[in-house]
Amino acid sequence: MNELTPIIWLFICGIPSLILWIIMLSIMDSKGENVNYFFVTPGQYIRFWKIVKVEKQTSKRRKYLIIFWTQIAIIPIYMIGGILIIKNII
Repeated sequence: MNELTPIIWLFICGIPSLILWIIMLSIMDSKGENVNYFFVTPGQYIRFWKIVKVEKQTSKRRKYLIIFWTQIAIIPIYMIGGILIIKNII
């Protein structure tokens, strides 16, 4: 590990995750949901999943599913990166 590890992890999952988060919340906002852009809660993922389930258009549903599952897939990468960064600091 070197000093660039936090920056590399930021580019691998931080920026794409932030973009996906903003897209997800803007979709929820357009559907009339109350959204909070600053605090990540499991409830927001659950509400987004409910929006995905009731969507009738196949193209939108597929887009929503890609956004949802990509965000879920990034979570373990965050955890591994956090462990490696903490291990590097300690």
